[in-house]
Order: sequence, then structure tokens, then C-alpha cells
Amino acid sequence: FLHDKELDVYHDLKANKYETNLSAGEHLQRFEITFSKAQTLSNDDIEATSDIEIFYTNEKESIIINNPKSQHINSIEMFNILGQSLFNLSLDSNQQNIEYKVPRNVTGNYILNIETELGKISKKIVIQ
Repeated sequence: FLHDKELDVYHDLKANKYETNLSAGEHLQRFEITFSKAQTLSNDDIEATSDIEIFYTNEKESIIINNPKSQHINSIEMFNILGQSLFNLSLDSNQQNIEYKVPRNVTGNYILNIETELGKISKKIVIQ
């Protein structure tokens, strides 16, 4: 692709040649060759689900999920660092506080994937 920075146009040079009218002089910073069209990443889901907090409490030996806006939670899945799924809960819940009791012998680092009505979030937790 040819990127015309001034017009912010990407033109596929395989399809046909690019034509434009330029004033006399040098235009050293106006054009660049790229391998694809510019694309931006969206983070709409991250913003919508960032209100959910996840932490481990030693007192209760449980994972606590704080859902202050009562978002609909479809499922919760816990993975170890090797990517092995330890449990998968299908909840279908709008509760503000969800507690999951963890066995005593599972110390380590884990990833919790939570699927809500607004998207998915992943959080790392440490169990000591």
C-alpha cells in the first residue's frame, strides 16, 4: 500500500497506480510504503468490564468477585500458568459478590477468565 500521509489515504498499488497532483518542490515526508492498511485496536469491552474486581482472601480461603454494577456474569474459568483449566463455573448470575472456596493445597499464580454480558476479562490472582 502507498500511504499518503497528508490525505490519510491508503492505496493498493497491486490494483492500479496512484495519481495525485502535487505542487512544485520536495515532498519527502508525505508518502510511505506499508504492508497493510492502518487498523486500530478497539478496547470497548475492556472499559465496559473493568468495574469487576477479583481477589483472593486468606481469611476465607476463597476467591472473591466484586461486581458493583451487577453485570450479568455467564461463566468463570480458572487456569494455572501452564494453561490447564482447573474449574469452569456456569453461573448465569447478577450477584454483586461471588465467593468461590479454594482447596488449601493450591498455592500459586492463576488466571481467571470471566465472561459477562459486555465481554470477557482476564485477571491474574496469587494464592498463598
